This record gives sequence, C-alpha cells and structure tokens, in this order.
Amino acid sequence: MYKSFIRQLCSFTLVLFAGSAAAAPITYDFSATDFSPFGESGFSAPDTITGSITLDGFNVLDIDLTLGAHTYDASEVAFDNHGFYQIAGGVAGAINGVTWGSDDFWLVFDTTSLAFSSFGYSIAGVSDFWYSETGTITTGTQVPEPAPLLLLGIALVSLSLRRMIRKA
Repeated sequence: MYKSFIRQLCSFTLVLFAGSAAAAPITYDFSATDFSPFGESGFSAPDTITGSITLDGFNVLDIDLTLGAHTYDASEVAFDNHGFYQIAGGVAGAINGVTWGSDDFWLVFDTTSLAFSSFGYSIAGVSDFWYSETGTITTGTQVPEPAPLLLLGIALVSLSLRRMIRKA
C-alpha cells in the first residue's frame, strides 16, 4: 500500500512539475526621458515617464502606467514578439503604432538583453505624438508560481510519511 501511494505521489509530482515549466510572470520596470514632439500642440511632455509591465510569456498580466489623465489596465495593453525586439503597447494603434489624439503608447525593448529601444505616446484630445529613444528597462522580481511551492510541500509530506512508516 505504501509503495502504491508513493508511486501515485511521484506521478502527481511529475505532472505538477511539467505544468510549472511554463514561463513565470516577470515584471519589467521602465523609464523614458528626452521626449521630442512631432506636432505643434504646445502641450509639453513630462521630463520622465516611468512605469512597469508584468508579462507571462506574451500575456500582459498587469501594467502600472499613467499618461496624461489616463491610467492603463491590462485589458488595454498587448505584447508582441518581433524577433530581436518586443513591443508592448496600447491596443488603439494595434501595438505597432500610436493613434494620435488617443490614449495610446508603445514601448519597444529586448526582453533578453533588456536594451531599451523607444517609447512613444499620445494623449486623448491632443493632436500630437511624443517620442524618445532614451530610457532604461530593468526586471523586477519574478512573480512566484504556486506549482513549485506545492511541489515542495508534497516532497516534505512524502519525506515525513516515509520517516513515520520506517519508525512503525
């Protein structure tokens, strides 16, 4: 009976381990400076824009970014892989572009080398676009997945059971 239980526990553990092989969510912190306007709106861009985006593979889980009076949520942002660079952006311009006069943006960077490429944005009601190639991007901590923690718990329980059976 004990051997059957251990086999089932091992099988269950392997299934959990295989499921946890997916990419863990990672938060990227970014900042952009030295903005240039493309229009003549007279609206001045802030000196620095900062934010963060949490990705699980190509899925946007969370974003912390406010441009003008608009604070973004994850449903308004998409992420796409373009080979050597990745784009996170507002969905109004279909990620690859910014729709002027709307709350739209793009952030272009390399998730491997963390090389910042560019940040561009527009604000609703203002016919202008601001663009920067000066900025930084870093990774914060990876968001822990529950599967590895469950795996550790199962391992500890199985070791305890094994020790109890040996003593009996």
